[in-house]
Amino acid sequence: QERELARYLVEQARQMGLHACIDDTGNFIASTHALEGGENQQPIVLLGHMDTVRGYIPVRLQNDLLYGRGAVDAKGPLAAFLCAAGRLAHSKCLDMLRHPVVVIGAVEEEAVTSRGARAVVERYLHHRRAQWKPGCDDRL
Repeated sequence: QERELARYLVEQARQMGLHACIDDTGNFIASTHALEGGENQQPIVLLGHMDTVRGYIPVRLQNDLLYGRGAVDAKGPLAAFLCAAGRLAHSKCLDMLRHPVVVIGAVEEEAVTSRGARAVVERYLHHRRAQWKPGCDDRL
Protein backbone atom coordinates (compact mmCIF):
# COMPACT_ATOMS: atom_id res chain seq x y z
CA GLN A 1 0.00 0.00 0.00
CA GLU A 2 2.58 2.62 1.05
CA ARG A 3 5.30 1.59 -1.42
CA GLU A 4 2.99 1.98 -4.40
CA LEU A 5 1.79 5.37 -3.14
CA ALA A 6 5.38 6.50 -2.46
CA ARG A 7 6.38 5.65 -6.04
CA TYR A 8 3.38 7.55 -7.39
CA LEU A 9 4.19 10.58 -5.22
CA VAL A 10 7.83 10.58 -6.39
CA GLU A 11 6.64 10.61 -9.99
CA GLN A 12 4.18 13.44 -9.34
CA ALA A 13 6.73 15.48 -7.36
CA ARG A 14 9.30 15.23 -10.14
CA GLN A 15 6.71 16.39 -12.67
CA MET A 16 6.16 19.41 -10.39
CA GLY A 17 9.87 20.23 -10.55
CA LEU A 18 10.76 18.93 -7.09
CA HIS A 19 13.66 16.72 -6.07
CA ALA A 20 12.06 13.46 -4.90
CA CYS A 21 12.97 9.99 -3.67
CA ILE A 22 12.04 7.17 -1.32
CA ASP A 23 14.42 6.99 1.65
CA ASP A 24 15.81 3.85 3.29
CA THR A 25 12.84 3.70 5.67
CA GLY A 26 10.35 3.81 2.79
CA ASN A 27 9.31 7.42 3.42
CA PHE A 28 8.45 9.61 0.43
CA ILE A 29 10.69 12.70 0.41
CA ALA A 30 10.31 15.72 -1.89
CA SER A 31 12.21 19.00 -1.67
CA THR A 32 12.29 22.39 -3.34
CA HIS A 33 16.11 22.15 -3.34
CA ALA A 34 18.55 19.27 -3.69
CA LEU A 35 19.46 18.19 -0.17
CA GLU A 36 23.13 17.50 -0.69
CA GLY A 37 24.32 18.20 2.83
CA GLY A 38 21.01 17.34 4.42
CA GLU A 39 21.32 18.38 8.03
CA ASN A 40 23.26 21.63 7.43
CA GLN A 41 20.60 23.19 5.22
CA GLN A 42 17.98 23.46 8.01
CA PRO A 43 14.93 22.56 5.92
CA ILE A 44 11.35 23.42 6.74
CA VAL A 45 9.74 19.99 7.07
CA LEU A 46 6.08 19.36 6.20
CA LEU A 47 5.26 15.94 7.61
CA GLY A 48 2.32 13.77 6.62
CA HIS A 49 1.82 10.04 6.39
CA MET A 50 0.78 7.57 3.71
CA ASP A 51 -0.78 4.68 5.61
CA THR A 52 -4.33 4.29 6.83
CA VAL A 53 -5.69 2.65 9.94
CA ARG A 54 -6.36 -1.05 9.48
CA GLY A 55 -9.86 -2.44 9.31
CA TYR A 56 -12.81 -2.45 6.98
CA ILE A 57 -15.04 0.55 6.43
CA PRO A 58 -17.20 0.21 3.32
CA VAL A 59 -16.45 2.81 0.64
CA ARG A 60 -19.42 4.85 -0.51
CA LEU A 61 -20.17 8.12 -2.27
CA GLN A 62 -23.11 9.96 -0.74
CA ASN A 63 -24.21 13.51 -1.65
CA ASP A 64 -20.87 14.11 -3.40
CA LEU A 65 -18.95 13.08 -0.26
CA LEU A 66 -16.59 10.10 -0.18
CA TYR A 67 -16.70 7.83 2.87
CA GLY A 68 -14.37 4.92 3.60
CA ARG A 69 -11.10 3.81 5.14
CA GLY A 70 -8.38 6.26 4.19
CA ALA A 71 -10.70 8.70 2.40
CA VAL A 72 -9.27 11.63 4.37
CA ASP A 73 -6.53 10.75 6.87
CA ALA A 74 -4.04 12.01 5.87
CA LYS A 75 -3.89 12.10 2.10
CA GLY A 76 -5.47 15.57 1.87
CA PRO A 77 -2.83 17.39 3.91
CA LEU A 78 -0.05 15.43 2.18
CA ALA A 79 -1.44 16.41 -1.24
CA ALA A 80 -1.71 20.05 -0.10
CA PHE A 81 1.93 20.00 1.10
CA LEU A 82 3.06 18.58 -2.23
CA CYS A 83 1.06 21.08 -4.29
CA ALA A 84 2.34 24.00 -2.22
CA ALA A 85 5.97 22.87 -2.59
CA GLY A 86 5.43 22.35 -6.32
CA ARG A 87 4.06 25.88 -6.71
CA LEU A 88 6.95 27.22 -4.66
CA ALA A 89 9.45 25.40 -6.90
CA HIS A 90 8.18 27.44 -9.87
CA SER A 91 7.82 30.71 -7.95
CA LYS A 92 10.00 33.79 -8.17
CA CYS A 93 10.26 33.49 -4.39
CA LEU A 94 12.31 30.28 -4.61
CA ASP A 95 15.60 32.17 -4.94
CA MET A 96 14.76 34.19 -1.83
CA LEU A 97 13.86 31.13 0.23
CA ARG A 98 16.52 30.66 2.91
CA HIS A 99 15.57 27.08 3.72
CA PRO A 100 14.53 24.16 1.52
CA VAL A 101 10.94 23.05 1.97
CA VAL A 102 10.81 19.27 2.42
CA VAL A 103 7.57 17.29 2.12
CA ILE A 104 7.58 13.88 3.79
CA GLY A 105 5.03 11.11 3.51
CA ALA A 106 5.96 8.85 6.42
CA VAL A 107 5.32 5.10 6.54
CA GLU A 108 3.68 3.19 9.40
CA GLU A 109 2.29 6.24 11.20
CA GLU A 110 -0.87 4.35 12.12
CA ALA A 111 1.20 1.44 13.48
CA VAL A 112 2.61 1.19 16.99
CA THR A 113 6.14 1.39 15.57
CA SER A 114 5.66 4.75 13.78
CA ARG A 115 8.80 3.70 11.90
CA GLY A 116 8.63 6.49 9.32
CA ALA A 117 8.01 9.27 11.82
CA ARG A 118 10.83 8.02 14.05
CA ALA A 119 13.24 8.19 11.11
CA VAL A 120 12.09 11.74 10.38
CA VAL A 121 12.61 12.80 14.00
CA GLU A 122 16.12 11.34 14.00
CA ARG A 123 17.07 13.18 10.84
CA TYR A 124 15.20 16.48 11.24
CA LEU A 125 14.66 16.85 15.01
CA HIS A 126 16.31 20.27 15.21
CA HIS A 127 14.71 21.74 12.08
CA ARG A 128 11.51 23.64 11.47
CA ARG A 129 8.59 21.31 10.88
CA ALA A 130 4.81 21.29 10.75
CA GLN A 131 2.23 18.55 10.88
CA TRP A 132 -1.44 18.99 10.06
CA LYS A 133 -4.01 16.35 10.85
CA PRO A 134 -7.66 16.33 9.80
CA GLY A 135 -9.81 17.89 12.51
CA CYS A 136 -6.88 19.77 14.05
CA ASP A 137 -6.94 22.92 11.93
CA ASP A 138 -6.72 25.22 14.95
CA ARG A 139 -3.24 24.20 16.08
CA LEU A 140 0.13 22.92 14.89
